[in-house]
Amino acid sequence: MRSSFNTWADVLRCDERTKYLAAGVVAAAAAAVFQVSLPWAVMRLVDHALIRRDGTMLLYGSLLLVVLAAGSTVASVAQEGTFLALCERALMSLRCRLFDSIQLGPISEACPQGTGTNRVLITDDARAIAQVYPAVIGETVASATQVIALVGFMSWHYGPVALLSLGVLPLTIAWSVVFGRPLKEASRASIEAGVRLSSRVQEMLEGIFEIKVFFLHDWARRQLASLSRDVTQRQFGEFAFRSALSARYIVTWAFMSGLYFFGGREVLRGRLSPGEALALVWYVTFLEAPSARFVKAAQHFHAARASLARVRARLYFETPISIGTRPPLLVTMLPQPYEVSFEHLSFRYDPTGPCILKDVTFRIGQGETVTLVGRNGAGKSTLVGLLLRLHSPERGAIRIGSHHVESFEPHSFRKNVSIVRRDPFLFSGTIADNIIVGDVSSSRSELERAARLARAHEFIVRLPLGYDSPVGEHGQLLSSGQRQRIAIARLFLRNPGIIVLDEAVSGLDPESEVAVGQALTCLMAGRTTLIVTHNLRSMPAERRLIVLDNGQVVANGTHATLLETCSAYRALAGVERSDVSFRQYAVG
Repeated sequence: MRSSFNTWADVLRCDERTKYLAAGVVAAAAAAVFQVSLPWAVMRLVDHALIRRDGTMLLYGSLLLVVLAAGSTVASVAQEGTFLALCERALMSLRCRLFDSIQLGPISEACPQGTGTNRVLITDDARAIAQVYPAVIGETVASATQVIALVGFMSWHYGPVALLSLGVLPLTIAWSVVFGRPLKEASRASIEAGVRLSSRVQEMLEGIFEIKVFFLHDWARRQLASLSRDVTQRQFGEFAFRSALSARYIVTWAFMSGLYFFGGREVLRGRLSPGEALALVWYVTFLEAPSARFVKAAQHFHAARASLARVRARLYFETPISIGTRPPLLVTMLPQPYEVSFEHLSFRYDPTGPCILKDVTFRIGQGETVTLVGRNGAGKSTLVGLLLRLHSPERGAIRIGSHHVESFEPHSFRKNVSIVRRDPFLFSGTIADNIIVGDVSSSRSELERAARLARAHEFIVRLPLGYDSPVGEHGQLLSSGQRQRIAIARLFLRNPGIIVLDEAVSGLDPESEVAVGQALTCLMAGRTTLIVTHNLRSMPAERRLIVLDNGQVVANGTHATLLETCSAYRALAGVERSDVSFRQYAVG
């Protein structure tokens, strides 16, 4: 179990942190010295220039005030800029680590149902934690150095007044401790309510078609209104505790009024000069500023602790392989077709839930194409997820060649095992961006060659901007068939040795299905291929099929053989026969 300090230090780590912290402390100390010197300079100006009517001293004193004010401003800006730079460096590092953690974590947490939570983690929670540098550490350092400088100077010049002035600090600290813990809980509740609202808004916007078609406006509005009310109530609760923290100003100013009374009495008794009295008022006023900054720092720290709890839960989970690392035992996967073996696989999503796959065993030969069929819920997509290393099996293993699937170095594995899904995801950007998807080493000629092989070049060049045409959010400016061919072009560019086609031609119109099928036929040539489908109308007679039913492999053979020997396959085929003859086209 990590200690609280170590957790903060780890979460806030970034390059050159020590150097920036040292620079920030030096700048804060310089700013404190300049600020403390200002009342002293005013005191000298009043007592030695105005009262004695010394014009030269007045000029020099005025110039000194300008220099001290400029020095204070420059040092304060340097201190704030240094801690802000630390904040941005830590924020960038933390966001990248959170993204890596989500990529390595269970796929269920990275899927749409977890999108809202993960988005808040990477944006809002990470920002709240990184703000600890300027808003907590920076403000605390600046306040502490200012208090030390003020008390040191006042001790030298005013004696007992300095000790009396320190009384305001314990009051501030005690007040922060009393209201800090409930503020943390209120902040956490407010953040969680905001996450629920954000996730629901995203879901409503993505489901706007269903809301319009089924006239669900009132239902959706009631849900959003209820969540909005909850957020409002939580935020007012947080505001109440923040206000309670701020109420300490009443006590602080009552204490400071006592110091003003003490200073005024000393002037009346002739123990302080007018300049010293003016400086004392200024110093006491300066003491209020660090007190206020301590409270604000405490407020932000307690709010950041709520974000830290959420980030820590996401960041510190155990993973077998970390992105960017390459332990000596990991194997680099070469770009070639491999034999793929599924050996006695069993899997369940929840340790207490039902078993989704049960002792699944079969083999795909090197360069062979095998089709996995089964009814909805049979476990086909789960099996694909295991092959793609989105899950780890409960029992059994998947081997590629002679190696366990998890023994491959992650980057080479992702490059050489790819998938075309029924509804591929396109990122906002151009067509070229979506074919390359991060492979900046690819040339334009390689990109166009991949598009030609995917039967996409013809429709791309007819667009006004060609390969530089925007695809819109989620590729909404393209048809389903066009998006599918863009996804296939990605694979031609990556040139994987193993491919998975998961319902790759389902839901397309006949013309698009033929075009996509031709592209897939070209893609499968010379590659180890697993086709996942429940559509039997495009099945070549000689292709080997694996029948999955209720999480188990119940048959293995060609179409003709399975029609004679497998009742589960005959049930699937019977559904197809009722309206479609077994003709061969598209993928074949």
